[in-house]
Amino acid sequence: TFEDIVRNLLAGHAHTLDDSCTVPGIQGQGADGLSDIDLTNPIPIVTSLSPSSAEAGGAAFTLTVNGTGFVSNSVLRWNGSDITITSVSPSKVTAVIPATDIETSDSAAVSVFNAAPAGGESDTLPFTIADPNPT
Repeated sequence: TFEDIVRNLLAGHAHTLDDSCTVPGIQGQGADGLSDIDLTNPIPIVTSLSPSSAEAGGAAFTLTVNGTGFVSNSVLRWNGSDITITSVSPSKVTAVIPATDIETSDSAAVSVFNAAPAGGESDTLPFTIADPNPT
């Protein structure tokens, strides 16, 4: 069982299942084994995009989203469509935005989604797709 695996990992260490612990995304106090451990994903918070704009008709590019609460199964959402993340840390995710997503001048809504348990979608940040020939 999962509890047996954890007990084996803790064998010979100073910590026990009765110790309080805080790990990003995992919180608990295992007084009766693992029944108090909360394995929920946080709701991510996005704070900035890099770059924050691109020229319409441009090539595919790598977008970096900065913030907090990103987890290994986070998904970037571009105008509500899921885009696979190529790199993730608790404070940064990157994904390749295809050229087809920036063909015309407009703006895109960028967010990050964390799946259940718990989780949810961040607020959106605008990404500007600029007209290459403004009048």
